[in-house]
Amino acid sequence: MVAYSAGRPDPSFSKRYDVCADKSEGVTVKMRECLGEEFERQDQELNRIYKALVQTLSPNNRLILQKSERAWITYRDAACDFEGSSESGGTLEFLIVGECRVRQTLYRIEDLKKRLEFEKQ
Repeated sequence: MVAYSAGRPDPSFSKRYDVCADKSEGVTVKMRECLGEEFERQDQELNRIYKALVQTLSPNNRLILQKSERAWITYRDAACDFEGSSESGGTLEFLIVGECRVRQTLYRIEDLKKRLEFEKQ
């Protein structure tokens, strides 16, 4: 799969994902399940960090964060759909899109964690 990380190093997926992917033996359906499970794990972590960050912000900055998060979700989905379009209609398309969504979610977690650390200072 091709990764477009815009100059950022690729983040690490969880060890549970690595184990699942190894067990999938390259079977597309199993690989999609692994990506789906990994996305759910990372999305839960993103929501946890987001909620913690919200608690540290002023009411105005909460609204800005909310607007930012909505725009980011739109961006993530569009960017990953575009990335997957390189294999449009093929079985790899779903894997590319899924991997991209996990990767973008990991980037967002990193970004929100940095802001949370700043807000706690």
